[in-house]
Amino acid sequence: IGSGVSIATTKLAPTWRGLIKSGIERCQALGSPAEWCQLIEGLLSLGHADMLLAAAELVHTKLRESSGGELARWLRDSFEMMQPEDPTVIQSLAEFNIPLATTNYDDLIEKVTGLKHVTWKDPRHVARFVRGDDRRVLHLHGHWDEPDSVVLGIRSYEKVKNDEHTQAVMRAFTIANSLLFVGCGEDGLADPNF
Repeated sequence: IGSGVSIATTKLAPTWRGLIKSGIERCQALGSPAEWCQLIEGLLSLGHADMLLAAAELVHTKLRESSGGELARWLRDSFEMMQPEDPTVIQSLAEFNIPLATTNYDDLIEKVTGLKHVTWKDPRHVARFVRGDDRRVLHLHGHWDEPDSVVLGIRSYEKVKNDEHTQAVMRAFTIANSLLFVGCGEDGLADPNF
């Protein structure tokens, strides 16, 4: 399940580009130099996947390195208050009674279905999810409430790509299941993990 589902479910859901833009604004509010912010906005405006990843990496690093837990605060401010205004798409998907996985950081699926989330950082519960022993929502790129699990920039993406357990689970999952991509744009489907 991609960002299109979150956007269809609530007006508050940011696009990935919008999320990075809000991260730039947060960095600026924390005192990052205007020149730095303009540089990151320039990368963002180019629109190429590699430039978007570079911009996301710089924002992610700046917020992670800020004192006082700014990365966690920014993620919470971006996603905690999101409520499903039109849960139709999520309800329809849940009715299939199939495993639900998402690249979204929000918890709209959980709010609609009542399921718990699991991220790639939790091998035990991910294995149970893949075996069908535990019905949860698998967050492939992390969940806002677990900042260490959030895949936002190049380094965090490389961690997922190089995590042997995560890659083995994803391969096993795709061998045992048919995949239906819902709300995933061209950029999302270009993800090498898929």
